[in-house]
Amino acid sequence: MVYQASARRCRVRNLNKTNILTMTLQSKEAVYDQIYSRILDGTYPFGTRLTERAVAEQLSVSRTPVREALARLVQQGIASTIPGGGVCLKETNRTDIVELFELRFCFESFALRKAVERHAPYFITRMEESCAAILDITRKLRDDPHSDSKERWQIVTKAEADFHMSIVHATGNSQFIQNYNNALLLTQTLCRFASQEEPVSLPELIETWCDHRRILRAIKSGQAEKAVSLLRQHIQKAIDLTLDLYDQEQSRLNSNIKFPLRAL
Repeated sequence: MVYQASARRCRVRNLNKTNILTMTLQSKEAVYDQIYSRILDGTYPFGTRLTERAVAEQLSVSRTPVREALARLVQQGIASTIPGGGVCLKETNRTDIVELFELRFCFESFALRKAVERHAPYFITRMEESCAAILDITRKLRDDPHSDSKERWQIVTKAEADFHMSIVHATGNSQFIQNYNNALLLTQTLCRFASQEEPVSLPELIETWCDHRRILRAIKSGQAEKAVSLLRQHIQKAIDLTLDLYDQEQSRLNSNIKFPLRAL
């Protein structure tokens, strides 16, 4: 009886430790997610200095998870440490944009050949679901041109990312997938101004859906090189569009009064 009671107490203590650890990890992720969300929506623009104290006050959390979140941003290449404490969100330029998309093409072209080789039904299904999501939002925009542009952008961005992620996941290579995730995250972050400009249009949605369908058909028919060629064209369109939006953003910023580095 004494042994059983002691064992129960040990299990309770271990369970409590596990729960505390889980809550701590969730708290860290939640803080990081909030900060990252503010970067994407423009609350924290390029060149913003983020300090532990200010961000912790804004999010009503302790400084420890903020410190870890800021360190993670530096590790991911989204921010850099600066003298005096805190981090500064990196500026981007045309060269960065082209290089990031070219890096993604290197990852995805290799993954496409593997996807054709493996012909994994699960990942093909995921790609089909991503295409269906874009087609659905396309029809909604056609029927209601004044629908919520922010919601539309979020759905399209997720479907677009899911499609490309499915190609990469089809490799079954965990190290490859992790490195691609980092490249995709950096692309989405440094090119976040694209989501803050004009909402995605109906012709753009149709073109994206058509591109994805062509790539998917080539994969399903075992035409690896055709799929890679179609991917090259698709990514080049993304480069051209993103550079155009970047130039628009720079023109807008240059027409405004310049302010010193903004600190938060």
